[in-house]
Amino acid sequence: MIPSIILHEEYRDYLETNIQITGKNNQVFLLGNESVKNLEKYPNVEYVDISKYVKSKRIENLKNYFVNYSNYESKYSLFTFVRILIISEFMEDFGFEKVFSCDSDNILLKDINEYGFTKDSALCIPTVWEPFYFATSVHAALISKTFCHEYEKMYEDVFVNKSRLSLFNEKIDFHKTNPGSFCDMTFYHFLNDLDLIEAENLLEIKNINGKNYVFVNNYANGEGPKSRNQYKVNKKGIKIYKNNKLGTNTIYDNINKEHLNIFNMHYQGKHKKYLKNSLLKKLIY
Repeated sequence: MIPSIILHEEYRDYLETNIQITGKNNQVFLLGNESVKNLEKYPNVEYVDISKYVKSKRIENLKNYFVNYSNYESKYSLFTFVRILIISEFMEDFGFEKVFSCDSDNILLKDINEYGFTKDSALCIPTVWEPFYFATSVHAALISKTFCHEYEKMYEDVFVNKSRLSLFNEKIDFHKTNPGSFCDMTFYHFLNDLDLIEAENLLEIKNINGKNYVFVNNYANGEGPKSRNQYKVNKKGIKIYKNNKLGTNTIYDNINKEHLNIFNMHYQGKHKKYLKNSLLKKLIY
């Protein structure tokens, strides 16, 4: 059984909505501070104090070498880079070989154990639409011990001994005058691109028991693996169809001309405002 893990230090209303939906069909470990502990009241949710991992000697040591090459605020940038290190410590602590990571604004609508993973890990791997668009993410991701090991080695080779920093210099320089940034997603992109990990792409359409399913990268737009306008959108974001008869939620694929079942929905950035209690009745999960 693969558990789900959500890292979020401070309580937010959208986090509580996520917990109720994702926890319906998944065992959820919620790593945060005391402000989120009360969310244990929901079924299948276990609170874990994140401080024991954030303040571990191993992570504290690695944090000392961190350099903020991004245009993000330093504290936020650091947290994105140590997130996988925290997950790695958690996995060792609880004895898990693999976990499924969800951002706090990413809801799981199905039991992740029904997905049928074919590789050691799984990531959201968007098409590189333009130069330095390295947006591979763990918004929704299967994280293995091997993945954690390779990620930590990349962290050390960039921030500690700097043996691989040259891989990223062009991207760092590019974003000094162009939108975007050097962040943890850059690491995920190169880990996959250099074949340092074996990763399934969750954004690709997958047939499960005769039905086509897909993970959605971002509710805000219609991006899919073949086009930035692959999925039908409305004024709010991707158009979601609720099919009570079939007991599923679908989106419409403009390229393949078909409805696709969705495993998740990611309400990133300003679109977190749509991750609210009304979804508890609007979606099937």
